Amino acid sequence: ELSGKMSVLNRLMSVMWRKQRGKERIVVISVYTQTLDLVERMCKGEKWPVVRLDGSLAVKKRMELVNAFNDPTNSNAFCFLLSSKAGGC
Repeated sequence: ELSGKMSVLNRLMSVMWRKQRGKERIVVISVYTQTLDLVERMCKGEKWPVVRLDGSLAVKKRMELVNAFNDPTNSNAFCFLLSSKAGGC
C-alpha cells in the first residue's frame, strides 16, 4: 500500500501518462536513494518508462542519460529519478 505522498505522486503520474503519453515528462529529485527505489518500483509496477541517475552511475554515462531523456523523439522517457547528491543540486 502506498503512503499518502506516494499515492498523490502515483495519481499525478497516472494522469500525466494517460493524457500526455510521450509528451510530458516528470523529474523526481531526492536526497534519499531509498525514496528513489520506491518511486522506481512504483514506475516499473505501472510499466512507465523510468531512468535513474544516482551515485552508482559512471560520470561518463550521466550526460548520455540526460540527453536521451531530453530527446523529444525518445518515447521511452517518462520519469527521471535523480539523486540530488549525484546530480549536483
